[in-house]
Amino acid sequence: MNEVMEEIEERYSLVRGIGTDDDSLRQAYLLRDSGSGTRLESRLTFTIPAALSERTESLVEESRYRLHQQLHRIKRLVEDGIHATYA
Repeated sequence: MNEVMEEIEERYSLVRGIGTDDDSLRQAYLLRDSGSGTRLESRLTFTIPAALSERTESLVEESRYRLHQQLHRIKRLVEDGIHATYA
């Protein structure tokens, strides 16, 4: 479950996880204008427990990969929706 902590409508959203052991878990979504359209950025903040510190690099890479996949799915949905609207 998530809670929206901050929001600027249609530009920015900061969301925190509820019901997790990680009280620093946050995800931010930003929309920015780009030369060819709109860019969606996502930033994830989380804690790596001391017991897993030797895996820090691989955990960060895994998280980056999952975020990339999530954003790619969102991009496809938006593009398909735009295509369906104008088709």
